[in-house]
Amino acid sequence: MPLMLSAIYGGTYILNKPIDEIVVKNGKVVRVKSEGEITRCKQLICNPSYVPDCMKKTGKVIWVICILNHPIRNTTDANLCQIIILQNQVNRKLDIYIFMISAAHSVAAQGKYITIVSPIMEMNNPDKEIRPTMDLPEPIEERFLVLRCSDWQVLAPTTLLTHANSTLIPLKERKKERKKERKKERKKERKKKPAVPERGEHKDHQPGDLS
Repeated sequence: MPLMLSAIYGGTYILNKPIDEIVVKNGKVVRVKSEGEITRCKQLICNPSYVPDCMKKTGKVIWVICILNHPIRNTTDANLCQIIILQNQVNRKLDIYIFMISAAHSVAAQGKYITIVSPIMEMNNPDKEIRPTMDLPEPIEERFLVLRCSDWQVLAPTTLLTHANSTLIPLKERKKERKKERKKERKKERKKKPAVPERGEHKDHQPGDLS
């Protein structure tokens, strides 16, 4: 999906390439150097791992991986689903996401379901934070609590990155920008085109012109 949207809106999608240098000019990203190749751009959207010096840690994510022998109840026996528990239902600042996938997607043994509960930490007690959600997947065959500070961090861009024009903008805003850009391009094209003589006007023939 991101690859398709990138092509539709005039972006260049680069995969499996190391970044040697991100060139910033007048506070904006203008090009990216990778393995001797240069890609020019007006805006850069990238994984935070490419710009660790421009990111700051704002939180940690808890992953609770549960193995079940049944789908989550009240989901009409779905093989795949996502449940969002709103923050005001559990007295939190942020929502809690529950994702379930199954053998139908070749990620579990036949008859097994994998459920992942992933809240962002708001206190230093992971067990207490996940407690309001754990009744949904019950009964649980196996449960694994994953909390690795180095891997599951919530990151936000620093002032440097924001000013460098490297943050992700909403799709609606991007559409508006693209419309403005297309209007400018059409105006430029109209200016380049020679004026068409109006009906009744005749251009003077130059020497060598056929009459």
